[in-house]
Amino acid sequence: VPPGAETLIIGTFPSHSKNRDFEFFYPNPKNSFWKIISSLFSHTFQFNIHEDAVKERKKIALENKFGLTDMLSKAIREKNGSGDDQLIEIELMDISLILKSNPAIKRIILTSRSGKINTLRLFEKYMTQKQIQFYKTTSEKVITGFFEFENRTIKVFVPYSPSPRVIRSY
Repeated sequence: VPPGAETLIIGTFPSHSKNRDFEFFYPNPKNSFWKIISSLFSHTFQFNIHEDAVKERKKIALENKFGLTDMLSKAIREKNGSGDDQLIEIELMDISLILKSNPAIKRIILTSRSGKINTLRLFEKYMTQKQIQFYKTTSEKVITGFFEFENRTIKVFVPYSPSPRVIRSY
C-alpha cells in the first residue's frame, strides 16, 4: 500500500505461480484487473512481464492513491489452478493493521463475491472475528457497504470479479 493511498483493493489470494507473468497482484494475463485499471486511469501499460511490469503497476497505484492486498495471508491450493474454489484458508490478512498504518484509506473495493470462497465472504468473516459491524446493501450490479474504524467511515464496494471465469458467466 503506497503512502497516501485512499482506496484499498482487496483480492482473495495470488494465482498459481504457473499462471503469473510477474510477481505482483493480478499477474495472470487472462485476468481483466489491469485492463480495467488501464481504462479507468487512461493508462496504456508498456510492460506486461517481469520486474518492469511490477514497477509500472506500483507507480500507477502510487499516482492514483490505491493499494492492493489479499484477504488470505496464507492458503493452500488443492489443485494446480488459480480459482478461488481451490483454496483452503489458513490465515486471514490483518486488514485492521493495514487501515491503522494507512489513515487516508476511506474506501475498500473487494474483487470477488461469487463461489464458495470469495473476497466478500472472507471479508465478512474477518469483520465478525474483529467484532466490527459491517453494514451492506446488496444489488445486482454492485454490493455497497460501510463500517466505522478509528473515527472514520470506510465505504466498501463489491463489483463483479475481474476473473475470466466470472466475466464469461455474465
